[in-house]
Amino acid sequence: MRMAHPSEAKIVPYLDYDRNAQTYPLTDAFKLVKAPSEKFAQYWAIYRNINEDFTLDYAVQANEIADVPFCYWIQQNNQTIGGSILLPNNLGDMFLVPPFSDWDTALGAVLPLLHHWSDKPIQAQQITHPQMEALVRHGFRVTSSRRWMIRPTQTYSDRSIAPYTVASISKDQTDTLAKLFYDAFSQSDDVSYRDRPLEQHQDSVENYFDQLTEGDRCYEASKSVYDDDKLIATVLVQMHNDMPSIRFAVTHPAYQRKGLGKHLIEQAIHTLAADFTAVKLAVTDGNPAQAIYYHMGFMPGDPIYSLVHDGD
Repeated sequence: MRMAHPSEAKIVPYLDYDRNAQTYPLTDAFKLVKAPSEKFAQYWAIYRNINEDFTLDYAVQANEIADVPFCYWIQQNNQTIGGSILLPNNLGDMFLVPPFSDWDTALGAVLPLLHHWSDKPIQAQQITHPQMEALVRHGFRVTSSRRWMIRPTQTYSDRSIAPYTVASISKDQTDTLAKLFYDAFSQSDDVSYRDRPLEQHQDSVENYFDQLTEGDRCYEASKSVYDDDKLIATVLVQMHNDMPSIRFAVTHPAYQRKGLGKHLIEQAIHTLAADFTAVKLAVTDGNPAQAIYYHMGFMPGDPIYSLVHDGD
């Protein structure tokens, strides 16, 4: 571990967390300064130096966090050298501003204050690869990684998947879709979904329909598969930063490896081709579906990590 320079002696005692506080001394040289959310988002979109969801417009990308109130500049000798979203027990969306590039020094200044604030394991989210490596050196461990994948749209010929039938989606199917999610994800290797209760899946489906415009191209591209009257698979599409995204591709465990999900994704790509040139989706690394998406022509982007620090 890098030894602190005498000019970087830590501040004792650290200040307790106060969401209204404007400044937190860290060392003789470093401090946190509350950042205006919109200005922070502009810096974040550029200096995070990753375009994980293939958003081509920096302004659109910045809108993702423009309303987050827990943004801080990391300053050294009153100069901004980075930024992060920080809360007790939480850290995320960090970036450094050139020419400063020393993650270990920046984290060595920030983390002691965050440990002082925290009374539970610290969750680090939306972490890029260089940050991940530095956080591991500071005692964090990786819990999961996700990445976006993208491919061009194209047309496909329709084909039968008899004896199953394909039907449009409807908001009155919310409970049925949530039950499909629960049955599928409860047997998944993806820990971020596996332990979710049925109610959380209901919230996800309701949120999806709340953001969907009935009759638009994403609605048209979203379909379900039935075995007689039983819902067995679905693909749900919505817009994300001006590009269509396959938000959910779910197949009941008893009907997996029959090509149902692949068929629905191909038909979604076909439908979207009328208005869009590309489609994307997000997947957890290690999910078996990741290989299927790759063989369907989806190009993987850079991973985004989640980590945890369990304490001393």
